[in-house]
Amino acid sequence: MNYFLVVFEFTFHEKFLDRLIGTSLFLLQCFMIAYFFYLIEKKGLFRFFIILILLRILIIYIELFENLTLTGFGLIFLGILIIGLSFLYIKIEQKIKKEFKKI
Repeated sequence: MNYFLVVFEFTFHEKFLDRLIGTSLFLLQCFMIAYFFYLIEKKGLFRFFIILILLRILIIYIELFENLTLTGFGLIFLGILIIGLSFLYIKIEQKIKKEFKKI
């Protein structure tokens, strides 16, 4: 019985670690690609990868909660978080536009 619990815990942590590494690498790649498109001034592709990052964060957040009550509260919090990130993105984009106009 104890052997089963040890194996279960190890497999759970191993799968969790694999998912964590995979997700982190995906987000890092998206950030790098978005930054590349920012540098070459391709605004549409830059926005696409920023939206892709935000969608992945949304999926991660939903995966964290398993029952509907927590998912409901999580979605409310996530909605507020997305609105805040959207305002932050608009502010950053305005600063970027000012820098582009200087060049």
